[in-house]
Amino acid sequence: MRHVRVTSFGGPDVLELAEAAPPTPGPGQVSIAVAAIGIGLVDVLMRQGAFPGLSLPFTPGVEIAGTIERVGAGVSADLVGRRVYAIVGSGGYASHVVVDATSVIALPRAVGFDAAVATGVNALVAMAALQRARVTDGERVLVRGASGGIGLMAVQLARALGGIVTAASGAGHDLQKFGAHAVVGRSHHTDDTFDVVVDPVAGPDLPHFVERLAPNGRLIVCGAAGGFPPADFAAALLTGFSRSRTIGTLSLDSLSRDEKAAMAQRVFALAEQGRLTPVVHARYALDDIASAHRALEAGSVLGKLVAHP
Repeated sequence: MRHVRVTSFGGPDVLELAEAAPPTPGPGQVSIAVAAIGIGLVDVLMRQGAFPGLSLPFTPGVEIAGTIERVGAGVSADLVGRRVYAIVGSGGYASHVVVDATSVIALPRAVGFDAAVATGVNALVAMAALQRARVTDGERVLVRGASGGIGLMAVQLARALGGIVTAASGAGHDLQKFGAHAVVGRSHHTDDTFDVVVDPVAGPDLPHFVERLAPNGRLIVCGAAGGFPPADFAAALLTGFSRSRTIGTLSLDSLSRDEKAAMAQRVFALAEQGRLTPVVHARYALDDIASAHRALEAGSVLGKLVAHP
């Protein structure tokens, strides 16, 4: 099989195409012939060595979609040929992957492989963040990094929940066609206040958005595309103590497998119904994955990058 491996941390050039024997599914596992691979900022961070404890060599890639090709002992042969989506943690940059049979999500007929990975993790993070923030009808919602994968899904889902959505993006894309009521430009700064801020960016500007929370407002950090915030980023909570504002964080790692599966079924159903639009910015061959990483680092991507093995 073809796969991409990283033998040293660094820039996009450390991504190497390699050949290996296809993996064999063990008991309770399935082998998936991969049709589409989601490429995200988490892959960039893994490549850079940002996660403590990540051992070399490794194959990046946290989400794939494809067809079940083989099954291990204890798994029904009826699954062979099923179109599925899976979050794999790592190892997704490959033509074949092996995962636990209980971790795959059946894809609706109308949701293609590219659409699945363009929805996938990004929509799960966005939905979980909005649920954590308890968004209700008519609340003012600001989405940072709204052109990115998580942000674009958060804009659409917040609108579907009845939120009055402001999209913060410096990329110049038309985000109103995805449900944003208003767009904040390159400075990302606004004097408006919001009931909810969904933030996959964090970074040095985070304190500004804490200040923009209305009384009883909730800010959920669900990513760090802009790097880590300053150590005193939460000082605004103390200076504005009487406003009862809240900061929380959201990682999919905190959700159970069953919770993620139920959420995935829901977002794929929304995509099938046309209520959630997966956006594929560009497609890459597996041997050009470094170009995809460079595009992500340039910050001009609208939605998701997809690779085909």
